[in-house]
Amino acid sequence: LCMLEIHDKKPKYLGEFKFLVKNEFQHEIPIKTDPVAKISHSKTKKIDFNIGFDILGNFIKAFGLDPAAIATAIKGSKTMSFSFGNVKRKYIDPLEFGNILVSNDIKGDPENMFIADILAKPDTKLALITDVLTSKDFTLSTYKGNETEASINIPLIQQYISNIDTGLKVEKVAENEIRFKGRTALTYAFTCVEISIAPTTGKFSKGLWLENIRAA
Repeated sequence: LCMLEIHDKKPKYLGEFKFLVKNEFQHEIPIKTDPVAKISHSKTKKIDFNIGFDILGNFIKAFGLDPAAIATAIKGSKTMSFSFGNVKRKYIDPLEFGNILVSNDIKGDPENMFIADILAKPDTKLALITDVLTSKDFTLSTYKGNETEASINIPLIQQYISNIDTGLKVEKVAENEIRFKGRTALTYAFTCVEISIAPTTGKFSKGLWLENIRAA
């Protein structure tokens, strides 16, 4: 139930939905949680090192580590892929959410200076996060090329982590695979729907999310 500002198809965190509502949002929206066994431990496609390291760096920082220390252990890699264990899905029911908005005549606040600025830009959209995937552990696999494996200096990572109290554990899976396990579940994917606000009445409506917004 967080809002994103989408400009040029790039998302930026805006804030919680409840602060988008005029005269406050007093309703409880049930958030459901289910395990997602079918995608647990499934590897992503191989991606370029620079793109992959940006993703990796976000996870590493969330676990309280310095990405630079990990970079030293995986130098020589050209591509990488990820997999996530014990995946859980947290989500709301969009139909139930829409029914609450309509039946209670809930409206947005177009006078909010941030919302007014977004509504004034036709190429900027508002998106509501309805679904997230979380995991407490992920595996990194590194490659020199499309198929050739690139070894990871796992002892170097283990030595670095042993000197820091983060609760993070690392396990060797293969010469080019290492698994990180933390205490906190991290969000690594989300789905959202576009929401429109009428500039004069503040009435909510669903935008053309199939055309404008994709799962990230």
